[in-house]
Amino acid sequence: MAHGPFRGRATFVGFLLFIWVAATVLTARATPDSAPAAPAWVLECAACPHNFYDLGPRSAQFDAAGIAHVVYGGEALYHAWQSDAGWQVETVEDRPGVGSQAALVIDGDGTLHIFYLDEGTKALRYAYGTTGAWDMETVAQAIGDQPWPSPAVTATGQLHVAFRDGVENELLHAWQDAGGWQDSTVDAGGGHHPSLALDSDGRPHISYVTAAPGDLRYAYEDGGWQVETVYTDTQSLQTALALDATGRPHLAYAGRAPATTWSDTVIMYAYRDAGGWSHEVAVQSDNYYVMGHYGISMVLDAANHPHLSYTAYVLYINAYPQLYLYLPSYATRNTAGWSATTIEIADGSAEETALALEPSGSPHIFFPQAGDLAHQFNTDTWQSEVVDDGGVAGVGASMARDASGMAHISYTGNHTDAHFRQLRYTRRTASGWENELIGSASQSPTALALAPDGSPHLLFNAYGRATGYFALAYALRETSGWYAGRIGGYLSNITGIFYDIAVSPNGQVHGVWSPTVGEGIIAPIVAPSLYYSPLPTADPLVPEVIADSTTGNASLVTDAAGRPHVAYSADGALHYAFRDEAGWHEDVATSTTFGVNEVALSLDGRGRPHIAFYSASSLDLYYAHRDDTGWHVQLVDAAGDVGRDPAIAVSYDGYAHISYFDATNQDLKYAHSAHSDAGRYWSTETVASEGDVGMYTSIALYGYPHISYYDATRGDLMYVYKPFEPVAFSHLPLVSR
Repeated sequence: MAHGPFRGRATFVGFLLFIWVAATVLTARATPDSAPAAPAWVLECAACPHNFYDLGPRSAQFDAAGIAHVVYGGEALYHAWQSDAGWQVETVEDRPGVGSQAALVIDGDGTLHIFYLDEGTKALRYAYGTTGAWDMETVAQAIGDQPWPSPAVTATGQLHVAFRDGVENELLHAWQDAGGWQDSTVDAGGGHHPSLALDSDGRPHISYVTAAPGDLRYAYEDGGWQVETVYTDTQSLQTALALDATGRPHLAYAGRAPATTWSDTVIMYAYRDAGGWSHEVAVQSDNYYVMGHYGISMVLDAANHPHLSYTAYVLYINAYPQLYLYLPSYATRNTAGWSATTIEIADGSAEETALALEPSGSPHIFFPQAGDLAHQFNTDTWQSEVVDDGGVAGVGASMARDASGMAHISYTGNHTDAHFRQLRYTRRTASGWENELIGSASQSPTALALAPDGSPHLLFNAYGRATGYFALAYALRETSGWYAGRIGGYLSNITGIFYDIAVSPNGQVHGVWSPTVGEGIIAPIVAPSLYYSPLPTADPLVPEVIADSTTGNASLVTDAAGRPHVAYSADGALHYAFRDEAGWHEDVATSTTFGVNEVALSLDGRGRPHIAFYSASSLDLYYAHRDDTGWHVQLVDAAGDVGRDPAIAVSYDGYAHISYFDATNQDLKYAHSAHSDAGRYWSTETVASEGDVGMYTSIALYGYPHISYYDATRGDLMYVYKPFEPVAFSHLPLVSR
């Protein structure tokens, strides 16, 4: 039984809650107005890694003491620095949508200056200070979402920054003086990814790209902006500029590759002297197919030798299936010419790089790796470490609660490469949340259920590079660790579009799924029917057919006797089925006019079904339940496009609690039923509303509702609940769903 998108979950809380029955029965006939006020919602972070993106090429630098600093962000602005105890991380500005494209410069006094994007206001922000003490201000308002700032500071401490105004399509240069921030237009025709350097007189020099393919331009201030085109067939928007000790400019960029190489593009290097611009190929590949080069960052050492970091987008054509990887790479030029190294990383997700040189000239490369901020440094050989555990948590989440009331949640997290995510699991303990990695190369959603002994069981879609297919997989956690196997065996090609899992009180695991239409390696899958099987399965798999029509979302629970019950959508109608000794029994709860799309099922103490469902026809949330007189359907919420990702939990005496996503306002909402003399009615409220929150919601009851959900703005798995207070409460549940 798993809470997750389109499904509800149910487990008996057990005898521990039985002592609360008396209070429930005594007050069950009271009107809702007689019940005491429920406590306020309590919000917790279940898994909240630092989610960052668009790592800037100028985001890393060593200070005068030889300490490396790096800035980055997206859900907030972060600063990391080296210490004797390892990497330390602090939050500079804690607001959703700030910190991407961050760029860093350190002045002679050791003050850090950070420029970054505020996505909410499309403004260029500026933070300055030292560790633990920061001030912030806005440099430019309403400039779009691609400024890619590039800062520099003079020997006297005057700040300069180049950036793109995407609204006016202009390339701008700004500087700070006693009157604040001043700016001038460098190129009224625009310019992407500017790279700024200051000469010994404090005059700015900027390289940038007009488009891709397009012009690589170089501009410098000399009584006004002087602009010249350096190259006319640039293959990416990335460029990097540095000035040597004599003031000569050096450029790195992506150019078109010669027809004799495997590459589409090569890394080019150019410098200007008295004779004009000279161009040469810095990096080309002869052993794999390089689709493009990105994330270019360049620094000159004390001898004016260029050092480059960049991303190679690699297609390994001899692999099966073919691998597409973003790999961090490094190149340098000395008197003997160019040398280059592509650093092999398992996940291949290094879409950007930032290069910093130690005072000794040793290179350090920072890049994203499976959501983490990674660091490669060279001590005769390349060494790797993680600066900050980052990424996304909570996609495809599914929650269940154990007998002690502790939450367990499965989800997919950080990207393992361009297409797949890690499968992860977290559980709440007395000391906080504990997270662990189950495996890689999976897709959401996940479906989680707990056995009576508290052990977790999972359904998910796994990917095997050896076969090149997704397949529905089953996992369980044993004392020795996680075990995972494909439904129907390793060579199976059963891919679940919709699936769910439940565990009976006797420990028997049950699974349902509606597979894709396709042809498996062992046997063809001829129809997207709804299938059922106990788990783990035999090989070859011989599942039972619940419905032979095209089915949609499915939600599975078991009753006290261990019998499976499933709700699902088929051709726009809501269906319900249960299995006993005679086989499967099917019932139709609504007509096709409802356009039933997403469903969640729970059972009350008498084993009666209660279903929350989203109507794709009306974009509303509905509730259906069956009693001795038949099926009854009620409208729960019609305020906009509401009801997606519904999850339902029902108390022992039949009071329903539903969590769901408000797509119109991007909020998490909660509804609960109550009874009055006029019958059942519904109360709704917004539980969380900051940013885009509420997808992949799950709900369980433990006195009061407990809800997990995905915060898409921050990329976090969140958990919100009302703490249980053992008082006479009108509708205290004995069964948690």
